[in-house]
Amino acid sequence: MKIRRFLGVATAAAALAVGFTGQAAAATVNHGMFTGDPFGSVVGYSGAGTFTENGDKVGICDTKADGHAVRLHVYTGGVYNTLRYSISVGGKGSCTGKTAGNGGKYNLPENTKIGFLFCRYKDGQDSACNAYNWVNDN
Repeated sequence: MKIRRFLGVATAAAALAVGFTGQAAAATVNHGMFTGDPFGSVVGYSGAGTFTENGDKVGICDTKADGHAVRLHVYTGGVYNTLRYSISVGGKGSCTGKTAGNGGKYNLPENTKIGFLFCRYKDGQDSACNAYNWVNDN
């Protein structure tokens, strides 16, 4: 049962990556993310996300009907440095995202560490967050 649930999350993450990357070039770098796990097993993950360096494509999906939305905070200089923007989505199977094409704060600087804090979200509060840092060099 745990494997089946994990595969569902992995499938959602793969679909999100395909949706945001289209036909990707060989040099495209994709990074996967998951919300924190409040239950102590992979079954507890509530969201899956991706960051594609080429085009600064950031996407998240709510993958579990648990009464929580998911929220992603994007930082320049690494997690907790300078907040660039936040996006959220709720409802199992719901997805959202931003790209450099949205302009302004969504066009992330090149050759810079970009931090992501991916959390479950409910009633204005983040919980069970996972932190990720990657250099946007593609």
